[in-house]
Amino acid sequence: MEGIEKETEGMGAKDIPEVGKIYHVFDDGKITWSRHFLVKCKAVIPLKQFATDPQYAKVYEAWKDRGCDWLYADTTDYVVACEDIEDSVSEGILRGDSWDRLLFYTRTKHWDWFGFGTMLDDGVLDVTRKVWMEFLENVRGGEMYEYKPDTIAEIEEADKY
Repeated sequence: MEGIEKETEGMGAKDIPEVGKIYHVFDDGKITWSRHFLVKCKAVIPLKQFATDPQYAKVYEAWKDRGCDWLYADTTDYVVACEDIEDSVSEGILRGDSWDRLLFYTRTKHWDWFGFGTMLDDGVLDVTRKVWMEFLENVRGGEMYEYKPDTIAEIEEADKY
């Protein structure tokens, strides 16, 4: 892929997920407990590798056709592959010749991470925990959310990630 190095030049290593680490995701960017799930980072793939590796061919096509110009950056430094550790999202994206449980994330215009692919894979990947901490603060303060005590206990348990 000629030109990728130039397109991503100077972007720096801002908030790049760590392989093996668990992250919070909020489906469709809606910050509520019912839209929350956890993923484990399986790979951080440089765009050049992602664009040329045959195992990612169908996912790369989805990345090129991701649309939503108001949301996604024109390019990205990496594509992040994660697995849904709670098995609570979709069946994943067709990668190669078989269905895979990987969810893929790319940069947004604000240089955060957002999923792409099928509708059920789209969500905010909270690498910095900023979104999670704001959500938790609102739950604890009761400002935006009114959850039952057992739900609050579940949310508090998820704070370990």
